[in-house]
Amino acid sequence: MAGRFALSRLGRSALGSASRQWVQATSVRGAAQAAPAKEDEDIVVSVFKDEQKKFSSFVDATKNIPIPMSGDAAAIEGYCKKIGEIKNKLGIPSDAQRFHNTMEYQMSNSGDDVRTFVQSMEGMLGEGAFNEVMDAVEKVENESGYALTFGDNPPFLKFVETMKSVLEANGVSPSADPAKIAMEAEVARIKALSAEAQEEMEAAKKRHGLGFVNVNAAELKPTTG
Repeated sequence: MAGRFALSRLGRSALGSASRQWVQATSVRGAAQAAPAKEDEDIVVSVFKDEQKKFSSFVDATKNIPIPMSGDAAAIEGYCKKIGEIKNKLGIPSDAQRFHNTMEYQMSNSGDDVRTFVQSMEGMLGEGAFNEVMDAVEKVENESGYALTFGDNPPFLKFVETMKSVLEANGVSPSADPAKIAMEAEVARIKALSAEAQEEMEAAKKRHGLGFVNVNAAELKPTTG
């Protein structure tokens, strides 16, 4: 649940940031030339191996950095700064960067069809944000009578304005700082993780008749390694 919440917040933020660029970017984007199949396969294998190597290095570099389960915002910010520095050193994108990169990739494969693009992002947007964006697509398409496409056209311009309203209704300004929202999401994620751990430990105490044992998830020091 915490992960979906974080992605949903990041999703809204990324969509808000991207909406300022969509009209210009899509109106001048040309059709990309397809690479030969063998070349595509070589690239995929190379990228996969590179990502695996980075992930292994990341796990090794963070194995001694405890996650601040206390939920203290300052401690979480310090933790995120350390993790961010390691990711930057290894060339690993942040969640916000990863989301934006995925969004750009799916846009390029959508054939300029907004509905196709949004549907491809369902898993990363989270159910709430996805439904809100799809409602916006439905509304504009019903009013125009045409499939919504990216570009400098009246229906899409209206969609961008509608998206701004959706974002603001969820407390996300289209000009919001993605880094700030990412930090807020991480604080919420770790607090939820701590609460979930506490709940599971309390349930285990009841199952095994260990009610006399005091456990506090805030004192745990788990790591990603």
